[in-house]
Amino acid sequence: MAENISKEALMMRAKQLDRYCELLIEQCDNWAASLQHEEQRKEANWKQKILGWMRRKPSNDKK
Repeated sequence: MAENISKEALMMRAKQLDRYCELLIEQCDNWAASLQHEEQRKEANWKQKILGWMRRKPSNDKK
């Protein structure tokens, strides 16, 4: 059975769905940015560890 929905009701629902989609997109962007930040942090930590190992490594040039 098809409901008789007014144009105003449809417009209101469309605006609600549009806002919901905007919020969902914003949430996804924030989540992606968080993942990217975490990856950059991990990469920086590894670089620091590698530099630390290289500094502590005994030199073969000693005579």
